[in-house]
Amino acid sequence: MKVIKTYKYQLRLSKEKEAKCYQTLGVCRLIYNECLNYKIMLHREHQQSIGKTQLQKEVKELAKEYHWIKSVHSQVRQNALHRLLQTYDNFFKRGAGFPKFAKRHKYKSFTYPQGAKINGNYIYLPKIGWIKFYPNQNIPKESVIKTTTITKEADAWQVSITVETDHNIKYLYDENQAIGIDLGVKYYYVSSDGDFIRNPSFLKQFANKIRKLNRKLARQVKGSNRRNKTKKILQKVYLKLRRKRQDFIHKLTYNLVKSNSIIIVENLK
Repeated sequence: MKVIKTYKYQLRLSKEKEAKCYQTLGVCRLIYNECLNYKIMLHREHQQSIGKTQLQKEVKELAKEYHWIKSVHSQVRQNALHRLLQTYDNFFKRGAGFPKFAKRHKYKSFTYPQGAKINGNYIYLPKIGWIKFYPNQNIPKESVIKTTTITKEADAWQVSITVETDHNIKYLYDENQAIGIDLGVKYYYVSSDGDFIRNPSFLKQFANKIRKLNRKLARQVKGSNRRNKTKKILQKVYLKLRRKRQDFIHKLTYNLVKSNSIIIVENLK
């Protein structure tokens, strides 16, 4: 049976490779913003809408104007365009907010739809080269890489590798056991068999530190080294908060799946 699975690892980058990753982020952000600006201008001045094919031509014209765009792999550039079109789909079909211009500190990832290769604990990224990563779990050898995403976290660079594999599925649950779950605020959930899990409220653990850092940030001069340093510390605090939440949810859902064949939850909007 074919299974789609994602493995996430921390990268170990040299200064040269890190500079290339930053350059790739910059190129993707430029493509995203220029194409968004072009679509807005056409609609505002000519009431026209253009699709993927026309925007791809626009990207080629950008490459002529900014020659350093070609230093980034072509499929990575196309993926930045795909990201923009996806935000438009979310706006028109799902009622999400209108696409915004990507800011430098918020555009933190780029994706290879194909082209990446793995050899041991090294991954090859076209136009960047071989990069070492820290393997916390092994990818099955027969796996086919579907996509590879590089993300700049607050404390490090991460790689997420999505693969298709013939991995054997081990069923953990009791086939005759079912459970209903009601999500709440005071309790994270209350189950139909009377069990309940209290909401850990991780934010309270970090609230005082976040408040102090935000006050410090507000007093500092925009663009200064001290303000940038404080901002990085604040980002690491939020990252730690997010990881604690993820760890809690993973452990909770694993225990539920291990014990039940049917899990019923309310339909929340």
